Amino acid sequence: MMGPGKSKSLKAEVSANVPVMDFRCFERASELPPAWDACLAEWRLGTPGGGAIYLEKAFLEFLDAVNPCGQRYWFSEDAGVLFVTYELKLNLLNFARFGRLAVPATVIGVPLSVAAPGFATREAEGRMFMARWIRRHLKGLTVILNVPEGEGFELPEGLTLSSYVLPLKFMDFEDYVAALRSPYRRQVKKALEAFAGVEVFELVTRTDSTLVTRTKTELGTRTKTNPVPELNGVNQSESKSPQAFEPDLYPLYVDVFNHSKDQLEKLEPIYFEQFPGRTFKFTHNSRPLAFVQTLDEPTPAGLLRHFVLGGFDRSQLQKFDLYRNLLLQLIKEALADGCTAINLGQTAAESKSKTGASEHLKYLYVAHSNPALHKLLGTLVKHFSYQRYRTKHHVFK
Repeated sequence: MMGPGKSKSLKAEVSANVPVMDFRCFERASELPPAWDACLAEWRLGTPGGGAIYLEKAFLEFLDAVNPCGQRYWFSEDAGVLFVTYELKLNLLNFARFGRLAVPATVIGVPLSVAAPGFATREAEGRMFMARWIRRHLKGLTVILNVPEGEGFELPEGLTLSSYVLPLKFMDFEDYVAALRSPYRRQVKKALEAFAGVEVFELVTRTDSTLVTRTKTELGTRTKTNPVPELNGVNQSESKSPQAFEPDLYPLYVDVFNHSKDQLEKLEPIYFEQFPGRTFKFTHNSRPLAFVQTLDEPTPAGLLRHFVLGGFDRSQLQKFDLYRNLLLQLIKEALADGCTAINLGQTAAESKSKTGASEHLKYLYVAHSNPALHKLLGTLVKHFSYQRYRTKHHVFK
């Protein structure tokens, strides 16, 4: 095991036509060189779902502090390849919907349940280099999560959860509602009526036991100086004194996590307290109903908003049409802030499809250092893949 802050070099040769290149391994995100973010900037900021922001040094340092899970950071500047690994007991039968087979795995991904890959490469040759290096140097089972279409690896392939991205080609929320076909417009109006009386507060981030409001940084956050615009009768408020992420909100996340069929890592309260994006709390008669967290990513196409994580009172889902309304509030706020698209993330495919968001396929790839098990995985991975939501909703006129 390497000591904190140290790095090592491991060499791999792709073929006779590709020179020997080094992968440096860092055990702390704080030790990553400036070239890491420079390489990242050349990568996939232009893709509809974004996600490069989760691999920026600043965000990885945040995850190091609040969600330590054996992260390592691998970087070959010569090859233009970077990726993040962490350790997890992975349920291989997760998408099969029967039984449970949890095995130790090295996951290549963001150590957070978000719809973004944990790697970046400048070109296809980099992925070839990375795939062959993984088989030679990472022991046991390795799983590459959330690989976008067109960025595949020469490894056994399966599907993981799709993500849903809504382009915001509307002047405002009213324009968005007007663009819906009548059945979906009626559903939206009915949902908003059910949300009458719900109050919304934007929380501030707690850092080192001190309440601080967020300003615009490389992570795309900003200070809120005015009340959030009214959302069709929803009372959006700012408290008279700063409110941090409160203890009574965390159980809302835990309850959703415990009922999720697609669990990865469970986050501790410190993650939500120090999240470097924006957090909105929804209450009714002073009772917490839900919260959502968002993060903004600048892209060549404009500002992309990510719905990162949240929690809600499952007992109130039907009464307030709660999940649909949370999605609507996210869309409304993103439009008010001039975002050009919103990535609504994974899970709840039907609800997100009904907002008009487009499905973006995500793939997973597996490898094993044992050649026999690697070959076996190649025959089984399709059977353990995600079963897509196939209904097509024609939401807009």
